[in-house]
Amino acid sequence: MEITILEALMAELEPYTAAQVVCKKALIDAGLDDFTNDTPYTKDCKRYVTIAAIKVLKKFLPLSSDSVGKSSQSYDTKELRKRIKDLCAEAGLDADEILEISSITDGSMYW
Repeated sequence: MEITILEALMAELEPYTAAQVVCKKALIDAGLDDFTNDTPYTKDCKRYVTIAAIKVLKKFLPLSSDSVGKSSQSYDTKELRKRIKDLCAEAGLDADEILEISSITDGSMYW
């Protein structure tokens, strides 16, 4: 059975769901510039799909739930972070660097 790169990404995101346009953008941002909806998934694409999955899942971290029409989903951010760390390990990426949350300070400590 053959699946496409887009289907592979959507499978990697399970149980979370994301719009196709979000998934396509994540694949392009991950480095797959020339894929089409029919491009088959191969092991050579695994790292790109994993990086794209991380990019999509990171977007869910600031949310506790999401509703679109009649569909809704809730997020357990602790488990979501764990899933992202697992994906980072698969792709050989530094999870701490990817999950780093920047903070903005007002500089009042210098006054």
